[in-house]
Amino acid sequence: MSKSEMVNEKSIRMMYRRDCALLAVFVAAMWSILTPVMLTVLDLAPNGTVKAIVICVAVISGAALTWGMLAVFFHIRRNRDTIYKEDLENLAVLKGQKGKEDPS
Repeated sequence: MSKSEMVNEKSIRMMYRRDCALLAVFVAAMWSILTPVMLTVLDLAPNGTVKAIVICVAVISGAALTWGMLAVFFHIRRNRDTIYKEDLENLAVLKGQKGKEDPS
């Protein structure tokens, strides 16, 4: 394995871990916002039926958003090399173009 492949594999691993951490932060933030909002709305609900509807909507919304984030995680895990190699190649091209435009 050449040095450039090692750098690319290391860069791919780093980008993948950063994206996974970002997905986890998004899920945690979503639930940490959804829970107090649901509890506040439950305090405003006039009866048990409305409270049940609020709980169902909150749980379904949270589950759907969590499932969507899991789908993104599985997608980037399955296609990690393709996604990140393309990103790194585009970044290298952009850096090369910037270096040509900058005379210093």
